[in-house]
Amino acid sequence: MCTRVSNYAARPARRVLAGDIGGTNLRLAVVERGAIEKSVRVPMKEFSSPQALAERSALEISRFGINDVAVGGIGFPCPIDEKSGEPLFSPPNLSFGFEGFIDALSRAAGMRIFGFNDARSAVMGEAMFGAGRERDVVIWHGIGTGYGFAIVDGEQEIFPRANEGGHFKVVNPILDRSAKECGCGARGCAEAYVSGTAMSEHYFQLTGNRLTGEEVGAAFLSKNEVAVKVVHQAMAYLAMNISTGHALTLNGLHVLGGGVAQIGQPLLDTLRIMLRSPGVVSWPRQNDLASKVVLSELGDDAGLLGAAVLAETRDFSFYNPVL
Repeated sequence: MCTRVSNYAARPARRVLAGDIGGTNLRLAVVERGAIEKSVRVPMKEFSSPQALAERSALEISRFGINDVAVGGIGFPCPIDEKSGEPLFSPPNLSFGFEGFIDALSRAAGMRIFGFNDARSAVMGEAMFGAGRERDVVIWHGIGTGYGFAIVDGEQEIFPRANEGGHFKVVNPILDRSAKECGCGARGCAEAYVSGTAMSEHYFQLTGNRLTGEEVGAAFLSKNEVAVKVVHQAMAYLAMNISTGHALTLNGLHVLGGGVAQIGQPLLDTLRIMLRSPGVVSWPRQNDLASKVVLSELGDDAGLLGAAVLAETRDFSFYNPVL
């Protein structure tokens, strides 16, 4: 057991509200010590404003009947202001932003709620309770509607304020004017090539048929030739971003999660082939990076469990009665 996990285990157990807002679903749950007691899932297409999202979230929280819960953490698909816990920008994969959401939900739910980047939440969940619980350095790659990338090193998070590694460049837009435009407004971002949305768009360009990222994954498993081409290209670009994470950490465990990653072992096998291609990995003789990439053990629960941990550790008053 690494220090991060043992230190957390030494803290008093506490029930916490956890949430995960994605491009497809809103998830809310009651969590205690890595176990989900109650949960609910609501499609994001039901909401057209942050006010509607806050009202529905408060309603679902009230249905949990959790009068003893005083703190919560919610993962958002965008950068977060570390001091206020408020989302900084509107996410590229939703039609509205989150202005005033944290404050409105905290008041309606009657508890203190903190916001975190969703990749940050997911990497913490996987590092505490999933595939990374025995490893000091854990790198998360979440492929869903978007693409999230975050790193935990021991008990320290690398660039914790934003965790927008999904917007590292995999194509140089200065040298290559054909670099794809990302929802963030830039070009050449990993998300524009790796995400489920990117796979959906690529498949549409090749066939004229619109499938979701998950549906492209299902077609890939059925050995649809176009879907195979689409997934292979996405994994080639993902290999480049994993190589970047490897250069930052050298000895980290890379965990592949998100809705598209539910394709499972065939997706991982394809990615490992890309990672073993010549020229992708630095110091290849000393590092078999492909063997350091694994599938998430927690699935889409990683973000919920991580948000709960981050909320507990952010609410320092719980651990120090003087505050």
